[in-house]
Amino acid sequence: MAYKVLYGLSYDILTDLPTRILLNQKIQRLSNQSKYTQIALLFLDLYRFRLINEGFGHAIGD
Repeated sequence: MAYKVLYGLSYDILTDLPTRILLNQKIQRLSNQSKYTQIALLFLDLYRFRLINEGFGHAIGD
């Protein structure tokens, strides 16, 4: 049961993609463990997902 809750917080139900919460956790972990001072990220704006985020809010889009 706890696994399903954690999975639901970490992955989108519709797309099964990682959520912003999981991304933030991984970035934090990388920055704490990294021997380097810089980390690069690439964000992709998927077609029409922007409309969902803007229309319904990021909480729904994530």
